[in-house]
Amino acid sequence: MNADCYAIRQLSPYRGMLFVIEVEGALAYSSDGHIWQVHCKNPFSRYWPAGEWTEGEGGTLAHCQHQEIILQALENHPPLPFSAHDQLELWLLDKQHGLPLALLKTQRNHTEPATVGDPTWYPFALTDTAFTAACLAEADARRDPRAWPVPHRDVLSRLVNEAARPLPAAQWFRRGAHHSGIGLNAGLRLDPVWAGRPLSGANFPELPVRETWHEPQHAALIREYHHWIAPELLTQSGLRSSTRKRLEAAAAEHPERLLKIYRVLPAVADASHLNAILVAARLTQTAPPI
Repeated sequence: MNADCYAIRQLSPYRGMLFVIEVEGALAYSSDGHIWQVHCKNPFSRYWPAGEWTEGEGGTLAHCQHQEIILQALENHPPLPFSAHDQLELWLLDKQHGLPLALLKTQRNHTEPATVGDPTWYPFALTDTAFTAACLAEADARRDPRAWPVPHRDVLSRLVNEAARPLPAAQWFRRGAHHSGIGLNAGLRLDPVWAGRPLSGANFPELPVRETWHEPQHAALIREYHHWIAPELLTQSGLRSSTRKRLEAAAAEHPERLLKIYRVLPAVADASHLNAILVAARLTQTAPPI
């Protein structure tokens, strides 16, 4: 049995790593390493949902001629987390310097860069309006109470996208050793001199959005966004130890989400602190309703 096991980032908006097991005619994917969604190819070579499979419990697949091979792959896959294979990255570029600003999309190394349609960066799904940032509290207090409230997610989205406008540009990069990257001749509204340009790792944000801004409030807003999605960011490999420790501290505010993905964490900066969060989350989860 030849199974291709890999991880890719879920973007637009960022939702952590997606772990994939792919065999001929079928694939399974999971964001938590516990519950897997299985899809099989139909006679027209299109993938269709075939069922759900749970680690340690199994599952039943419907209408899947490749059932035996994908179940065997699920039962015998290598340890999680799988290696990330999405070193092709599409970045929204800062209008002032033409440098990476926000990550829009990633692809596997061997694929051709996709055509760029909409270069808008999305921080959350349209239905997710829960994000709040402490750095915006003062501005909210100054707003006329009769005025329509402005969701903090919209302030965040406007800040990042306006830094690339008007006429936003995006470029595909192939990332390499030491987090460096080579700009490809693929993207949207590219300056011809950007094709083939080498950028050092320092030119790429470590997290999905650049955290250095001229205005302190803008920098604080981006950091609060990263702290809000900290559990999902912790599933990434290659983070600096200081960054991972900061995100682990922020993830304590979202213990239920951290409990969901702890199986696929590639590293831990503070094991005792993380375990304390997980124990508290389990106790909360199993506590009887009041």
